[in-house]
Amino acid sequence: MTRPITLFQRGPVVPLDPLNQLVDDFNRRSRAVPRPRQRMSASGSVPVVVARFSIYQLANDYLIARTVDDTDAPLQWIAKPDDLRTTHTSHNGVTFTYTDGSTRSATDGTTTETQVLTPPYVVGDVILALAPVVTGLRATINGTVTALNWIDLNITARQWAVSE
Repeated sequence: MTRPITLFQRGPVVPLDPLNQLVDDFNRRSRAVPRPRQRMSASGSVPVVVARFSIYQLANDYLIARTVDDTDAPLQWIAKPDDLRTTHTSHNGVTFTYTDGSTRSATDGTTTETQVLTPPYVVGDVILALAPVVTGLRATINGTVTALNWIDLNITARQWAVSE
């Protein structure tokens, strides 16, 4: 005769008081340890901003966009993530040659394939961007070379894919 297999069985009741005491003790001890700090600005704080932007214009390594909530706000230059920039020309033995900001060819020396950015950036798309960030990019904005301190968070998971 076979007996049914019981996967789960009710265990003993665990009183919460000892667990709560452990948590309280941990919290008390952790307050004595200084937390890691971000690099502070002269004012003593590092404000981080995440904002929604609507793409106004496309460039190879950055986007020009305006905040969604304020259509009168000035345009912002927002860096694309590193792997989506046209300045990203090689990785793990693969060399990339760009046709534009959304098409490239990839070769490892023996095989070459055409890749497209999917989904592509489109004027009017809404993106989330983070600032301040050291992106390493500079753009000429109104005649002045300026470091870009906004970066697209790529919440739509844009990536390069083989073109069919």
